[in-house]
Amino acid sequence: FRSASMSACAPCAAGLYQHVSGQSGCYRCSAALDPQGPNAHLWTTMTRSESAEWQETSGSQSVRDCGCTAGAWVDSDGHCWECGEGIACRGMGDVEVLP
Repeated sequence: FRSASMSACAPCAAGLYQHVSGQSGCYRCSAALDPQGPNAHLWTTMTRSESAEWQETSGSQSVRDCGCTAGAWVDSDGHCWECGEGIACRGMGDVEVLP
């Protein structure tokens, strides 16, 4: 994105994306995917690392990079929630029930 006070484009911060180059701002993941959700702070942009772990990332160019942060999961209504005891939440809906 590029604001009026900037001389060059900059990547969107984590939790934001912009699919069109040169725009004046970025879109918030939570506003695009869960505008009425109770936990907007749990939405971010993530990519898989070489070790297949989800990592928060900046510079996203697609809403497809948006998901729940590590430590959170998404329910069937599309809301992110913090993980509870006995659940491992690695990010982007990757959830495991622990023994």
